[in-house]
Amino acid sequence: MVYSCDTLEHVVCPRSFFQNVHRVLSPGGRLYLTFPNESPGNMQGVTAFRTRGELVRLLAECGFPAADVSIERVDLSPRAGRAVAAGRSAPRRLAKRVLRRLRGIRPLPQTIDQTDYFAAADRLDRLAALINVYCWLLMWLTGASQPVFRLGAIPDEVWDMKLLIRAHRP
Repeated sequence: MVYSCDTLEHVVCPRSFFQNVHRVLSPGGRLYLTFPNESPGNMQGVTAFRTRGELVRLLAECGFPAADVSIERVDLSPRAGRAVAAGRSAPRRLAKRVLRRLRGIRPLPQTIDQTDYFAAADRLDRLAALINVYCWLLMWLTGASQPVFRLGAIPDEVWDMKLLIRAHRP
């Protein structure tokens, strides 16, 4: 099994990525991949797909037959969305606001190593245990009484959606 969460948007060559995933999977192996498929005006990465068909064709060219590919939209449930906004997004927005005032406005990062988090990772290392406990508690509280995510069908045009791709290697 290969599981990839929120990385594909930072991959320069998605064809090579999917070919490598197919190569490392044993026959019968499965791929589970999520990523924010953002339109060009909203992108914070380098890879996105305009249509579902474009993505299915690429996967098929890399060895995953269309019949063995499922693509769905992933959305937070309303309750989970509120919890994430309060517990994760608000502190993050505050930190970004402080960084902008200290450093000025910079262009949006296109790859993971250009993000503020990556740049501050060494300094945040000392707080890793505390950050992990906070994130774990937030996730536990968010999912304690109901599902956190909802899956839904997607139209052919898939801009600005969080996607879940499930593929099977025959």
